[in-house]
Amino acid sequence: MENRKSIWKILFFVWMLFILAAFYVVQKPVFFQYIDAFTQTVASFGLFILLIVNSFSIGILFLSWIQDSHIRLLLGSILGLGFLGILGFLFASVGVTHPFFILGVQGLFFSALLIKKKLPIAEFIKFFRMLAKATKEAPKGVLFSILIMTGFSFLLTFTPPVDSFDALLYHLTVPALWIRDGGLRAYNMPPYWFPSLVEGAYFWGVACKNDIVPQMLHFSWASLSLLITWFWTRQIANEKLAWWSVALVFSMPSFPWVASWAYTDFALASFSLGVFYSLWYGKVIKDDRFLYLGAVFAGLAMGVKYTSFIVPIGAGLLLFIWGKDNYSRLFKQLIHFSLVSVAVGGIWYLRNWILMGNPVYPFVFGGHYWDIFRANWYAEVGTGIGWSLKEWALLPLSITLGVRDATFFDGRIGPLFLFFLPFIPIVYKQFSTEDKAKKSALTAIGIFSGLSFIFWAFGVSSTQALWQARLLFPALILLSIPLSLGIAIIEKHDNKALKLSFIVKTVITIVLFVNLIDLGMNVIRRNPLSLILGIETKQSYIENRQPAYAATIKLVNTTPENAYIYFLFEPRSYWMPRKVFPDTLLDNLPHDIFSYENAAEIIHFWQEQGYSHVLLSRRGADFIITNKALSLDRMEAILAELEEELIFFGETENSAYILYEIPKSEN
Repeated sequence: MENRKSIWKILFFVWMLFILAAFYVVQKPVFFQYIDAFTQTVASFGLFILLIVNSFSIGILFLSWIQDSHIRLLLGSILGLGFLGILGFLFASVGVTHPFFILGVQGLFFSALLIKKKLPIAEFIKFFRMLAKATKEAPKGVLFSILIMTGFSFLLTFTPPVDSFDALLYHLTVPALWIRDGGLRAYNMPPYWFPSLVEGAYFWGVACKNDIVPQMLHFSWASLSLLITWFWTRQIANEKLAWWSVALVFSMPSFPWVASWAYTDFALASFSLGVFYSLWYGKVIKDDRFLYLGAVFAGLAMGVKYTSFIVPIGAGLLLFIWGKDNYSRLFKQLIHFSLVSVAVGGIWYLRNWILMGNPVYPFVFGGHYWDIFRANWYAEVGTGIGWSLKEWALLPLSITLGVRDATFFDGRIGPLFLFFLPFIPIVYKQFSTEDKAKKSALTAIGIFSGLSFIFWAFGVSSTQALWQARLLFPALILLSIPLSLGIAIIEKHDNKALKLSFIVKTVITIVLFVNLIDLGMNVIRRNPLSLILGIETKQSYIENRQPAYAATIKLVNTTPENAYIYFLFEPRSYWMPRKVFPDTLLDNLPHDIFSYENAAEIIHFWQEQGYSHVLLSRRGADFIITNKALSLDRMEAILAELEEELIFFGETENSAYILYEIPKSEN
């Protein structure tokens, strides 16, 4: 009897499985249709977490000598991301790029940390408990806006990098070239030679055929910049003002946008904060080890972009101001700081010196492929504001309005920095006399912010190309600290008749709500959840957001697999399925015209270089011919001659991009 019951149970179980399988094979749930794409989303997030856990843990371990666990966690996390970038570049340089090896290395790191019980889980829990407790002091409207915008920004990291122009130009393209070539090559491509620490960090994602992870890494740098801004303000003031400093950062409409892109701005911001915070904290507690830590951060900043030269200069000036009473000690500090920062940051400059003959290629000393024409074309000297007193007086307003910004969308800094600008001298006069810690902090922040603005202003006086408010993001983030102290000054002047602080705080809250609504509308339009869940494919998203570029990728894909395509007036090349030579400075044709007399000689040059096809961006050509100050008078005529000599291959809709085949050489 018992056996019969067992048989019936088995038969019923088999019957149940059969019915369920038959039903769901015929009537597939919607989720099963998108499970592959959703799995890719989970894989992206998993790889990101693996990289973050490993890099943060290693950085924190290096700083085990720091007693304060919160400071150790913040500075260690920034330090760890810097090491991740250097390690990624070293792997790429020697051709170690296979995804299995990349994942294996990170897996070994994680396993070792886990076995040795070196994962700083307790420190993270302690820090976020402190942060959660501090939210009680945050204005509710401000906290709501900050949290929602942070969530929106992270959601946007899951979208393909179609809007982030520079990512497609070089931040993602450069590590993709390292991987394709199995190492470094002496490319005639200036952005390839810019300091590449951030691209080294992005290498880990790109090597695994993933361009979502790089965006998440930049979001991490932005988050760390916010956290250390909040923490520093909390130390020199209080928790309420700390939240207002973060609110000022979020008042920049571009902040959550750029944070979700595979850019470099917030990597530089976090390293800059690391430098000046370390120097300040070391001075406060009288620990010289923080001098060396600040030097390491300065070296990491030097590995982000050339404009980072302001960081070591500012640090040196700060050390001089603090140590001018003891020149012997000051001299040793400057020497040690310089040696450490050069040792950490020198890798990129040594690379350029060896391969291109110029440590800061292509600037100052020129180098391979660089001549007077390209130098003048790139610099556009004389196109800036010059020395007009009116222009200089209106500069803060011009930056705020963004009407002259070369990259308006990603350089919107909002109205509040200009709004609080008059409070800066009052803040420095009042708070710098309260205690030495506050005075030192304000001095450090003032030097970096002031130098950043001065060098930026001198740049835009010479050339329109440098008119990018985005270059001021690191300085503005630091400047939010003393500006937030302006609220405390306003509060002291409140009275029963008029509470000015209430009005000011209300204005800040409204600005944040406006930014939140603006960001929310754009998030709805981009619909990252459809990508996260797999409802929309990456390909369809690219086609919807950048139809012309997506069509160009398809057009390029119709060429033979061994094609080598020369781009005219199209600087982007990421996702291109063939070997291409992008027009990164939009000077490929102008330089060819400068170098050769006519269309026939230009085509002969292309043939000698091994190019098989030419891709022409019609809109890019029209823009250069119409607007570029150094555009050659005969460019339009020679371009027409070239189009007659080349063999038409295909085009995208409305002839936005035209692909030509280069005739075979008769030799």
